[in-house]
Amino acid sequence: MGYLKSKSPSRIVVRGPNFVGDSVLALPFYQSLRSHFTDSSITLIATPASAELSKSFECFDAIWSLPDRSSAEVWAMAQKVKMSDFSLSISLPSSVSAAMLFFLARVPTRVGWAETLAAPFYTDVLHWKGRASGAHKSDLYLELLELVVVRGTLPKIPAAPIARPSADSDYLVFAPTASIELREWPHSIECISLLRKKYPQFRIKVLGTGGEERWAAVLGALADDKVENHIGKTTLAEAVQICQSARAVVSMDSGMAHLSGTLAQAPTVVVFGPGDPAYIAPRGPSIYPVRRQGLLCSPCEKAVCQAPYGYQVCLKDLSPAPVVEALEKILG
Repeated sequence: MGYLKSKSPSRIVVRGPNFVGDSVLALPFYQSLRSHFTDSSITLIATPASAELSKSFECFDAIWSLPDRSSAEVWAMAQKVKMSDFSLSISLPSSVSAAMLFFLARVPTRVGWAETLAAPFYTDVLHWKGRASGAHKSDLYLELLELVVVRGTLPKIPAAPIARPSADSDYLVFAPTASIELREWPHSIECISLLRKKYPQFRIKVLGTGGEERWAAVLGALADDKVENHIGKTTLAEAVQICQSARAVVSMDSGMAHLSGTLAQAPTVVVFGPGDPAYIAPRGPSIYPVRRQGLLCSPCEKAVCQAPYGYQVCLKDLSPAPVVEALEKILG
């Protein structure tokens, strides 16, 4: 692969992460790629939600949406890539389907992670260190880019700063949903009720994706016209704008936390269950992680709970009190 360190590939294709939150964590990677290969055409392939969000990053010449990761869709996308004459591909997901896509497309130089089943389909690989490395996930993405440039020259470009709203904003944001159900906090409604009592002057805009009917029922039961249900009613770009103007945001460990904390740069309280803040917390300027302390199994980063204490204890035993305390630090 050494030739890539002396000349820029004319056309680059990147397979982006599958989850919205990981797409935000990949932003420094995207910005560094764009900064280093200024004369190259760069195309992103991403899941529909991540593709929509990535339009705002201004790093790509084209963005292609991959509807799902079925064999038929991967094959169809591979044929599209093959016809587009890319000379370099980079896969951010550590999955076999991501590796197979560019192998089937016969991209000459294919960079990715050396997972057991995926490694044979790449020309150049790094081992995915994961949470055990002690590094933040966004920094691990950047390490992958060092395979194609001179090591040590990569700029770590932060997200562009966004002007914060004036202090007279009259609402908070609460984001109770998560794409992994295990990361949804069972005490969200209780916390919303406490916040309404403590801060009666503020409306609460509830944001999220998925489970619209379920959340409509439980939020409707509050019978509070200052609790506004926006779940499933906004685009990701609109959600960022809403968070940008909020006094503060409370979010689960989810994509919404990254939209709020990193892209909107809003003060964001993030409720963590199995996730590890040191590994996947948003990288914005005002992040307040809250998690249950003292559990030997937490953090675990698992999608299925295997705790010896009982199902989802890391969130069930986390009361609203520390979340309210974190908001007190923000709101004064």
